Amino acid sequence: IYDEASREVAKAVVRALRNDTDDALRVAPIENVTRAAALRDQRRPVPWPQPTLIVHNPGEHACAVALAATIRATLPAVAGRDPAVWVRDLPRTLTPSPGVIELWLPPSDGAAAAK
Repeated sequence: IYDEASREVAKAVVRALRNDTDDALRVAPIENVTRAAALRDQRRPVPWPQPTLIVHNPGEHACAVALAATIRATLPAVAGRDPAVWVRDLPRTLTPSPGVIELWLPPSDGAAAAK
């Protein structure tokens, strides 16, 4: 997440994914990447404008598409935002981790309006 206002939505998505997969997913703790960057004295990450799944292994693309359907059904509608969940491959410049599919949620409307 990019802001604390998004944490409850992220928790709801994790619950839905676990329910939909019979608890077969291992989920890393939810990280506020903006706060983490500040603590490390690094530049703030550029937010994804849409909920986005980053697939580390191209063979897991179909899995990500299935997860995207659950995520789309769980997320609240946001006026002016396409309800699609993007599925993207990990950039080749980054090192893939086997079995990892990252979920990036855009900042909440309140955080976007505050910028």
